[in-house]
Amino acid sequence: MSMTAALANYFVPRGDVIIGTSNQKPYHRHVRASHLRAWIPDWHSIKKLAWSRPRDEVVESDFRLHIANQHRIGKGILDPRFEATVAKSIGETLQEFDQRRWKPWIGDRQPFEFWTDDHEFERFKFHDFDAEWARFCEFIEIEALALPHLSTGNRRP
Repeated sequence: MSMTAALANYFVPRGDVIIGTSNQKPYHRHVRASHLRAWIPDWHSIKKLAWSRPRDEVVESDFRLHIANQHRIGKGILDPRFEATVAKSIGETLQEFDQRRWKPWIGDRQPFEFWTDDHEFERFKFHDFDAEWARFCEFIEIEALALPHLSTGNRRP
C-alpha cells in the first residue's frame, strides 16, 4: 500500500486533497512546487511538506523503475512521455541513465531542493520513514496513524 493510499482513507472523508503521482496515465511524473503554486490560491496558508531522499538514491530508484517498466512498452499502459524514456533506458548502465535523464534536468542539485524550488517546505527524510512517521502525522495535525507495514524500501533479500 502506498503512503497516498493509506492517507486517502483518512483525508478523503474530510474533503482534503492529496496530490499524488504515479507512472501510469495520466500521472507520469512529480510536480514542482512552482507549478503547484499556480493552482493553489492560498499557497501561503497551506501546509507544505516533502519526503526527501539523497540524489544518488533517487537516481537509482528511478533507474530501477525504468527497468521494471520495460515490459510495459507498447501496451498502452504507460503515459507516452514516460514510455519514451523507459524505452531509452534499455541497455543503459546506471551511470549512462544518470547522464541522460538526470544531469540535464537537475544537474548535481539534490532532488528536494529542485522539487520544492527552495520554497519553505517541512522536510521529512524518506530514509528514516518509520522514525519520521509520527512527526509527519503531527505536522499534518492528525492522530498518529499506524503504518500498514514497516518500510523496507527497495531492498531485496
